[in-house]
Amino acid sequence: MTVSGVLAAMGMRELRTNLRATIERVERGEPVVCLKDGQPLAVMIAHEEAERWRKIEDSLAALHAMNIYPEAVSDPSELADLSSLQAPDYTTIRRLTAEPRAILSPLRTVGASEARAAFATLIEEVAQGRVRTVTARGHLAVAIIPASEYDRLRALTRVWPTRASSRSSTSSEPAASRPAARSRLRGELAMNGRLRVPGRLATLAATLAFYLATAPTTLAAGSVPPAAQKALQPVENMIGALVAITIGLGVAISGAVIVWGGIEKTLAGANAEAEHRAHKRIENGIHGLIWMFLASVIVGTITAIAVAYGLISSP
Repeated sequence: MTVSGVLAAMGMRELRTNLRATIERVERGEPVVCLKDGQPLAVMIAHEEAERWRKIEDSLAALHAMNIYPEAVSDPSELADLSSLQAPDYTTIRRLTAEPRAILSPLRTVGASEARAAFATLIEEVAQGRVRTVTARGHLAVAIIPASEYDRLRALTRVWPTRASSRSSTSSEPAASRPAARSRLRGELAMNGRLRVPGRLATLAATLAFYLATAPTTLAAGSVPPAAQKALQPVENMIGALVAITIGLGVAISGAVIVWGGIEKTLAGANAEAEHRAHKRIENGIHGLIWMFLASVIVGTITAIAVAYGLISSP
């Protein structure tokens, strides 16, 4: 199911009466729009779909930080080469950055029974820009988003194709239009590549280590004068201490976050929102530990190679 899929429409009374069946329908991949007096107020999409769009919004924010605005292009094929993409004018940038992004609002859950009992109030809150997530059978089932936000996400599929739309474009479009579909796919892959900043940093560190390991004999041991090594010794010690303190603090903070998340999960009970928040906290703590481990390995490897070639003294 994607935001670009077929959208079914239901009135508020019908939707409230058949809420549980509608939730199951939306979870299967059929978004439903809620109408009041014929006007769309809110749209129900699967929770997994809402989470995927939150990640896409985070990726777009990273591109915006690099002065890249995929939403401003007139032809999606231009995204195949981001290095040649021209930044939009200031007015366009202000318009894009000022757009409300309700999909990024904090997670607020409501049970299916509670949602049915106060359905009219719930829809009014959503129409005002507050996303609500409905829980069913003990899990996060569907997200109710404003109709205007749904329209904005549908417009984004033009530059960030969804999985289903990508498959349908390559299977049902005529052969003449398939190069354009491949260009859109290359654009998506290019954007994903630019977003892998941590992976690129790790590659840079590995390249540096390889260069030092295969450097010419001019970097042989003892190539740095002893007097220069002695003069730089305080600087080396200070940098080493700062690195050790930073990694140590990172490990301590990550461990504390994991413990905090475990306590929060224990106390969550049947509160789906608190349990989801605890899972996220534990996941972030584990990611922090992994990053600290990789940082220590990279620093240790580069230090060992530099000592072996006499660039710095042994710590």
